Amino acid sequence: SHRVWAWPFSSRLRYGQRVSLRVLPPVPAREVRARGVEAVRRALQAEMKRHALAGGMSPPRRFVPEVDGYWEGYAYEIDPMFPELARKVQRHREGSGRLA
Repeated sequence: SHRVWAWPFSSRLRYGQRVSLRVLPPVPAREVRARGVEAVRRALQAEMKRHALAGGMSPPRRFVPEVDGYWEGYAYEIDPMFPELARKVQRHREGSGRLA
């Protein structure tokens, strides 16, 4: 859905964008109790990422700081799967005087 909403999070929509949705199986409460919330969260995040990057769905819109902005003042980390993007954001932060 990030392909549909105009940045920076306005109520304007981008029409004509293809969106894919895949519903994963529910996570049973007993699994959360047995493994812990953090372990289940990490596993679910990895599963979502695997599906998103596997193909067969609308291509994800990548974060491009030169287009999307660097989100000054927001604390965020770049996924290790995207090392060049992480380096680019780090260089920007070091050059702007912001704490990394």
